[in-house]
Amino acid sequence: MSSDEPMGNLSLSRRAGEGFRIGQDVHVQVIAVDNYHARIRITAPKSVQIMRNEIDEVVEIPMGAMPCG
Repeated sequence: MSSDEPMGNLSLSRRAGEGFRIGQDVHVQVIAVDNYHARIRITAPKSVQIMRNEIDEVVEIPMGAMPCG
């Protein structure tokens, strides 16, 4: 994504067992909430790259170079 493309933003609250969808193929579900930690499940096609922010900041990997799964 180029830096001149507009990005969306959404803030929402979810309880354990609830979730949301991004597009048609990416599903995010809250599995458990304990104190300040949330355990989530992301279901997406293998072609979609899923990476934690702290890893993305340390290692810059080109999009599409490392599929999930």
